[in-house]
Amino acid sequence: MLINFVAQNAAMMLGAYPDPRTGQGMVDLEGAREMIDMLDALREGTRDNLAAEDEKLLLDVIGSLKLSFMEMTKAASKAMQEKAKARP
Repeated sequence: MLINFVAQNAAMMLGAYPDPRTGQGMVDLEGAREMIDMLDALREGTRDNLAAEDEKLLLDVIGSLKLSFMEMTKAASKAMQEKAKARP
């Protein structure tokens, strides 16, 4: 349950789920990075103490979130570059 809770919050911060208050997707890269770091710390702290299926779940979730984070970071960087070029 903890893995799912943290992963869902990270995914929400990466725009995967709409903000319940506004209905709009939100992006908070720093917040998402913190959630991913929490999952990494959880993995380190539970190394060799998890059932194989729980370890696989944790690895899959971390990998997926890191990939999404990298994609969002690239997209944000590209948008900032385009915005800078558009300025006179």
